[in-house]
Amino acid sequence: MFAPHSARPRRPQRTAPAGWRPWAVPGVLPEGPSGDPADRHEPDEATSARLAREPAASYDAASTDEPSGADTAETEATPVPTLDEAVADIEAALGRLAAVDLDPEADQATTDAVLALERARNVLDGQQVRLVGEVDRRDAVAHEGAVTTASWLRRRARLDHGAATQRVQAARRLERLPRLARHLQQGEISLAHVTQVTRAAVPRRMSAIAQVEDALCDLALTARPYDVGRAVARVRDLVDADGTAAKPLERNGPDERRGLTLVPTIDGLWDLRATLDLVTGELLAAVLDACETPDPPETPTEECRSPAQRRHDALHAALEHAASAPHIPCRHGARPHVLAIVDVATLAGVDRQAQRSPRLRFAGPISPDQARRVAADARVTAVQTLGPWRPIEVSRTHRTLPDWLRPLLQMLHTRCRGPDCDRPVSWGEVHHLTPWVTSGVTDLLDSIPVCHAHHDLVEHRKWSVSLDPDTGRCTWTGPLGQVRHTDPVDPWEQ
Repeated sequence: MFAPHSARPRRPQRTAPAGWRPWAVPGVLPEGPSGDPADRHEPDEATSARLAREPAASYDAASTDEPSGADTAETEATPVPTLDEAVADIEAALGRLAAVDLDPEADQATTDAVLALERARNVLDGQQVRLVGEVDRRDAVAHEGAVTTASWLRRRARLDHGAATQRVQAARRLERLPRLARHLQQGEISLAHVTQVTRAAVPRRMSAIAQVEDALCDLALTARPYDVGRAVARVRDLVDADGTAAKPLERNGPDERRGLTLVPTIDGLWDLRATLDLVTGELLAAVLDACETPDPPETPTEECRSPAQRRHDALHAALEHAASAPHIPCRHGARPHVLAIVDVATLAGVDRQAQRSPRLRFAGPISPDQARRVAADARVTAVQTLGPWRPIEVSRTHRTLPDWLRPLLQMLHTRCRGPDCDRPVSWGEVHHLTPWVTSGVTDLLDSIPVCHAHHDLVEHRKWSVSLDPDTGRCTWTGPLGQVRHTDPVDPWEQ
């Protein structure tokens, strides 16, 4: 049941050809002489030896070649399961496993089962990656209104951003690493082994990694994912030629290793991690040096800041200078600023009567005490609401939402309101639910933020969308009648 099936064309009637070995898949055995499914048997030794010498015939349901009478007798057609049937078999097996009473089981049986399930999980991971690759290749998620496979997987499977991206990335890059894919689908290595390789297999390194694929596979069969990662790092270092003149920036563009991650933590702080290229790092160091100030001489020892704290404060000062600069870039006409949305009941200290949780534009939900403290800061714009959906009318004199209302729209919706989409509001545009040319109004309750891809669904692909002003839920209806709902805030952020 856990053995992987090779790719087969989708046909209404599918049968197994000569040479197909059904006993290679647990639970799929040929029927016995009586024709009763319960009277199934394993092949005898002579048949097994003959089939081991003969390669399995290629499967072509469209072939009109009729087998000989002897072949027909030996290779009676056996139905090949559909994808739904195979998944149902797996779910049924897991149900039987959950029903097992472990108390009477011997120690050896339990330890063997743990290892068998580990291998089975690897097989399932391999099949899921294969299916993700097929979904991505077909763009199958477009039927559900999603615009990328990764965003669909994040929303529907409730995966972290990195986990969903890694699976789609692995599915795409394993096309160039067939042996690695085969070992995963056979359960011999784990998905963690695979992602250690596929994460590093960016286009400029793919050829080098493909050349050492056999060595990496041999290592993965006997070592931990950490060890595979170290081997891949060695290949990466050789290709990148760090510290040499083999890859000058002016000939190859920006360094692919650069990156910056900014993530809010659960305790009201932000986690900043960055790998900066040579010039950017030097520029940041120069800015921090210019903005860093020492503690006054009279500061008590226990109150003196650490070097890391002084650099943090220097970065804060630099950001304030940048935000107040006259020529700083604007997003949709709005200058960068800190924006908070707070129910007036929260500001009045009556937290139980508040109909929405206070939140910052990027950090997300904050506590009522933090909201009151933030609202008192002159550098913060606090938007007060009466409940979660207070209407704000602008009238028909404005076809587009005014700049001063765009940040509020972003606070209300937090992201693109398209199905399975987590693109930020700033990446898209404001969509009028009632077209402006047909007497639509520029109203927060008649406008939703959508990315360009989802706006295209409405404008050119016959999708429609409506907004419930009481709950903020959007209802998307596709051309085939498919219906998808999106909420303004995820349930775990309420």
